[in-house]
Amino acid sequence: MICELAIDTAGAGCSAALAIGMPNQQKTFTRFDDIRRGHAEHIIAQIDDLMSEVGIGYDSLNRISCTMGPGSFTGVRVGIAFAKGLALACDVPLYGAVCSVVAGQKFISLRDELEFDRPDLNLSSSQSFHICHVLEAGRDEFYVHVFKGPCELTPLREVTGPVLLSYSDVIEFVQKNEVDVSFGPGSEKFCELNKASNNEKSSQCFDVRSAGLDIRAEDLFKLDEDCFKINDEVRPLYLRAPDAKPQLGKTLVRRL
Repeated sequence: MICELAIDTAGAGCSAALAIGMPNQQKTFTRFDDIRRGHAEHIIAQIDDLMSEVGIGYDSLNRISCTMGPGSFTGVRVGIAFAKGLALACDVPLYGAVCSVVAGQKFISLRDELEFDRPDLNLSSSQSFHICHVLEAGRDEFYVHVFKGPCELTPLREVTGPVLLSYSDVIEFVQKNEVDVSFGPGSEKFCELNKASNNEKSSQCFDVRSAGLDIRAEDLFKLDEDCFKINDEVRPLYLRAPDAKPQLGKTLVRRL
């Protein structure tokens, strides 16, 4: 029987989910809170609440999964650190997935339910298209990741990998990677910047804003196994150097 715990603290929200049961017959229990900070204190309470609702202990877990970023610097560190510590204590394998990969898979699974303004691009058909997950990174930058949407016989595949992109480079990025659709929390701003150009390609890229596309911990249960890193390969995905810098100038003299 599967008893899997999933954790996501990489975004603005904080979420946890439990999947219990036989393969293809699992029951899922979820928690989500839209918070901006305090993930470290919040995720523990969420998981304890889930465990109490289901009536199981941590010794019942046989797998733990988490998101690895990109996203909130502190949130990514908190989620992975907690998942690693819990996996070690419970002696179970740890699985990690890139947030934009989770989002890309979710987009494809929901594409038949989404409505678009471009009649030439029918995402529910078998035609191929390029989608770009966009997340605001602050400092006039985005975290972006482009995928090629599936035809009938091909799965979703990466075009770029996760990238840190400046606002000033959006138009060139859209042209180079032939982006048809952008989605995610930063999608609207991404498209506004792209439309600042009057070239043909910029007018073709449009954004999809849907709350149903936001990442939640339970989305990890739907990923293919080859989308995950395992155990020691699970580590934070940082696309920008940390803000902390070595102290310069006046310092206290160390005394033994």
